[in-house]
Formats: sequence, C-alpha cells, structure tokens
Amino acid sequence: MGGGAGGGYSSSTAGLHDNAAALAGAFPMTKSGYFGMAGLGKARLIFSDDPAADGLKFFTIASKGAKITQLFHDEGPKPGRVKGLKASFPNGDFVTFRPTTATSKNPGVQLTVNSAPFKSQKIHFEKKGK
Repeated sequence: MGGGAGGGYSSSTAGLHDNAAALAGAFPMTKSGYFGMAGLGKARLIFSDDPAADGLKFFTIASKGAKITQLFHDEGPKPGRVKGLKASFPNGDFVTFRPTTATSKNPGVQLTVNSAPFKSQKIHFEKKGK
C-alpha cells in the first residue's frame, strides 16, 4: 500500500477540513455548515467593511496546505489576464478565489469539498450597508 517506485501519495486525507477550525473562528458559520447568510440563488453572503481584504483573508485561511495556481481568462476582452486563484488539496477538495464575481464587483470564494464540517458553496463578500 505504498507510493510505489514512482513515489507520490498512496492515499492522502489532507484537505480543506484541516482548515475548518481556523475558518469557523474567523467567519460566521451556520450549524448546517454554511458560511455567512443566504443570498440570492445558492450563493452565500458575508458582509464586511472591506470585502476585498476579507475575501482574500478567507481564501488564505482556506487554502493553507494546498497547491495554489493562477486562473486565466481564455477569451473575451481580457485573454491571458489572471482572473483568480485555485487552491487544490491532495484529497480532491479545492477553493477558488475571484477578486470580482460576475454578479458583483466584490470578491467571491467557491468551496468544493468531499468531506468537511461545512458544505460545498459559493460565497460573495459584500460591503456592509448594501
């Protein structure tokens, strides 16, 4: 049951769940495993005085221990420009950060989890008082 001659992971449980306590300590989470409050559609909302800073803070905490890569626009008015970051974990979990979302000029984070104390979800960071 080892990694074999090629090396690498034989199995790894390292994932987003390893950062659960730090995320729940820094951002409001419901008992059912969602961050923030319900928004329109399936998106969750976290209101903040500084959405850009808090969106990046959420991503930084969530992505600890993951491999981070840049996401680029393939086509449209900004081909080749960075559109966000993706953090990939060995167990298949990933976190995506976009500085602006299609529905808002504020940041968004998407969590895709296989097992964690929280659910897969999209979170938009909005300015308080909006």
